[in-house]
Amino acid sequence: MSFKVAFIGAGSIGFTRRLLSDILTVPEFQDIEVAFTDINEENLRMVTELCQRDIDSNGLSIKIQATPDRREAFRNARYVINCVRIGMLEGFATDVAIPLKYGVDQCVGDTLCIGGIMYGQRGISAILEFCKDIREVAEKGCIMLNYSNPNAMMTWAANKYGKVTTYGLCHGVQHGHSQIAKSAIRLDHSRKLKNAHTAHHKFPEVKCTIETAADTARNTTDDKRFLQRKQNTIDSRLRHSENTGNKVWNRHFLDLLVLRLEEN
Repeated sequence: MSFKVAFIGAGSIGFTRRLLSDILTVPEFQDIEVAFTDINEENLRMVTELCQRDIDSNGLSIKIQATPDRREAFRNARYVINCVRIGMLEGFATDVAIPLKYGVDQCVGDTLCIGGIMYGQRGISAILEFCKDIREVAEKGCIMLNYSNPNAMMTWAANKYGKVTTYGLCHGVQHGHSQIAKSAIRLDHSRKLKNAHTAHHKFPEVKCTIETAADTARNTTDDKRFLQRKQNTIDSRLRHSENTGNKVWNRHFLDLLVLRLEEN
């Protein structure tokens, strides 16, 4: 089953290498064509070499096509995987710092609220250009898989205005379930956790037992470890903001910890 997959924003080692590795674990996909493109040619070179080494060490015959020309990368592609960060970390810093200057503290600032809107203004114009190239040079019916934030906005724009069938994907489902299980809720493992999910819009149906005060005491050690990890993340982000005394993120997280859902 040979077809072409193109990665844009391929200079992102975290996404590109892991995504490609996952794809190539499927036996039917081990003879596909792979193209990488990125505006940062040095990052593109490094990630291509790492991924090609992974491919070669597993005895596959795939040779990655790496090019800064995205149209060439998209040519005849059946799937395009988008993992760009428009504006890079410098842009993200302003998405957080400017609202914070006026008293608006955001959990992350890359998906919703003012930061998400600012990020979307940068990203939507870019993704519409990607869509234009896909319509013109990719395989007819090419599908875009979008990992870029603000995910819901980007995916909506690509579908409605870019006229390219696009699906928003995110690791938030599995990570969110794990965090809930470790912090607020002791899941009843005899039940399955159901989740209807579009990127960054989740509607979980959780089956769980109500946690008593005694249960909470028994699980204090695990919760403290989890809280400390989260607190380290929060503190790290706050150090980069203008107002390190504002602990709204902590309050939101503690609100999550006291959440208790009744068993359905």
